[in-house]
Amino acid sequence: MKELAARIGTRVRGWRDKEIDRELRREAQEERIDKADKRAGLRNLACGARVPAAQRSLPAACVHQEKEGSKMIHFVGFIAATVAFFTISSVAYAQYDEPALGTGTKTVEIVIENATKGQVFSPGVFASHRSGVKLWAEGEPASLGLRLLAEDGNIDPFMYETMKGIGKDFGSTTVMYPIDPGQKQKAVVKVSAEYPLVSGAIMLGMTNDGFLGPQSIDMFKIDKPTVFDLYAYDAGTEQNTEKKADVPGGFGGLGRPEEKAPIHRHPGIRGDADVPLDWGWDVAKPVARMTVTPK
Repeated sequence: MKELAARIGTRVRGWRDKEIDRELRREAQEERIDKADKRAGLRNLACGARVPAAQRSLPAACVHQEKEGSKMIHFVGFIAATVAFFTISSVAYAQYDEPALGTGTKTVEIVIENATKGQVFSPGVFASHRSGVKLWAEGEPASLGLRLLAEDGNIDPFMYETMKGIGKDFGSTTVMYPIDPGQKQKAVVKVSAEYPLVSGAIMLGMTNDGFLGPQSIDMFKIDKPTVFDLYAYDAGTEQNTEKKADVPGGFGGLGRPEEKAPIHRHPGIRGDADVPLDWGWDVAKPVARMTVTPK
C-alpha cells in the first residue's frame, strides 16, 4: 500500500502543480482565451473517439450500450497514466493486508446503491480519518481533488489527498467502481478508535459538478448493518450550464465556465438546456442509499 501511495504521490504531485499553474493562468487570461482554445488538445469523450494519452488531461471514457431497447450511458472514469485498471481492485482490497490502525481496528463494508434513474456514478473514493479532519463539508470550498472528481470523475488527485495522510490524519483509503442507475457496488475500509470517521465522494456523471458521498460518519461504532441516505451536492466550482458540451456524461470537454461558490445541496436538473430532464432526480429524495456492515 505504501509503495502504491508513493507511486501515485510522485505522479500526482507533478500533475497537481501543473493543474494549479494552469488554473492560475486561465484566471489571469480568461477574457482573452477563446473557448475553443481552452479545449484544444484535451480529451474528447465522444464514444468511439480515441485521444492520445498525452493529450488527455482528465481521463475518462464513455460507452454506449443498447439495453432493453433504449440507450444506457455508461460513464467510466479511471486512474490515468501508469496506474492500470486492476490497480483499482488492488487498492479496494488492500485494506485486508494493512497493519492495525490503532485500538479495535475493524473492517467495514460499504455498499452504495444508485437510486436515480438517469445518473451514472463515477468511481468513488472513501477514507477513514480522525475527528476534525474534513475531506469536504457543506458551506466550505471544494479542494482541488474534489473539484476534479466532481467535474470529471477523475479520482486520482482526491485519492492522493487521503493517501498522503495515511498514518497521520487518515487511517485507510479505498475506491469503488462506477455504478449504473439501480445498481450497487461495494468497497471495504478499515476504521479504529483513532480513525473512526469515514468520508468520501462519487461524481454524478451527467452533471456539471455534482457529487455525493458520506461526510464524517462514525463507522467505528456501527455494530450491525446500517443504512444511510446520501443526497446530491454541488461542488460549487462549475456553473450548471446543463449543456451536453459541458457535461462529461454528455461527452463534453474542458474549458467549462467556472463558479466560485461553497459546496451546497445540488438544485437538480432544470431541463432548460440540451441535457435531458430525465437525467434529473427528485431533489427532496436521496440519490443513493449506503449500507454499512461491520465485518
